[in-house]
Amino acid sequence: METEISKEVKRYLERELKDYKNNKKIIEELRNNIIDSSNSITLGVPRNPNQGNEVQTQKVYELMTNTRITRLENICYHIEKVIENLDIQKYEFYIKCFEKEHNKIKICMDMPISEKTYYRYKNYIIEKLAEELGFI
Repeated sequence: METEISKEVKRYLERELKDYKNNKKIIEELRNNIIDSSNSITLGVPRNPNQGNEVQTQKVYELMTNTRITRLENICYHIEKVIENLDIQKYEFYIKCFEKEHNKIKICMDMPISEKTYYRYKNYIIEKLAEELGFI
């Protein structure tokens, strides 16, 4: 890939890749906070067929329109698509570099790859995410 992306965008995408697992946890916490915010949901059939449960409706609306959840889900979705398309070697690199956040020397020794390959794999993954998110 010969497309050049700015350093700022690269840093942003690298941070998103490193935060992926944490973002999945945050999404669950945000959802649970909205769901658990009130315990007045009634189960069963309402007495009047035209009567709904306003609290339940409000929670569903909040879950669907919460901008933070929507943004995190969007980023996670695109990261998952990039991860799915990685070959075994690059997937192993992704795990060591972005999830476990090992340093460059440890990754190069463990895999074993050269420093040049390290940067090639890292840039490849970042550029694939940039493509996926529409930055390039």
